[in-house]
Amino acid sequence: MATTAEPVTGIGSRAELVARLRPAVLQALDHRVEELLELLPPRPTRSADRLPWLKSLSREQSHRAALVDTLESMCGHLQGRPALGYDSEEPLPAAALEAAEGFVEGSTTRLIIAYRLLRARGRDNTG
Repeated sequence: MATTAEPVTGIGSRAELVARLRPAVLQALDHRVEELLELLPPRPTRSADRLPWLKSLSREQSHRAALVDTLESMCGHLQGRPALGYDSEEPLPAAALEAAEGFVEGSTTRLIIAYRLLRARGRDNTG
C-alpha cells in the first residue's frame, strides 16, 4: 500500500524509516536469539523431538526457549513471513521494536522513537 506519510523532524516517511530500521531490529533480534540458544541445551531439529526436549528444561530454560520462539517468529515477520499475532500489514510490530530496544545503538533507538511518533500521529494512511 502506498504511504503519504510526512517526514518527522527530517528523518523521513514511514517507508524510509522501515527501510532504515528493519535491518537493525532484525540484527538485534537475531543476536538475542543466538545468545539465548547458547544458554540452552541443544535444540532438536525434528519437531517430534521437541516436546521431550521442552519437558526436560528447567523453568528458567523453558522461559528462554519460549522467548527464542517468540523472537524467531518476529524475525520471520520482519523478513516477510507474517507471524501469528502480528498484523501482516505492519512491517515493524511494536513487540519487535520493544524486543530490540536496549540491544541497538542510540541512533537506532532514535529512529524507533521517530517511527512510533509517526505512527501515533496518524500520518500514515496504511493504519
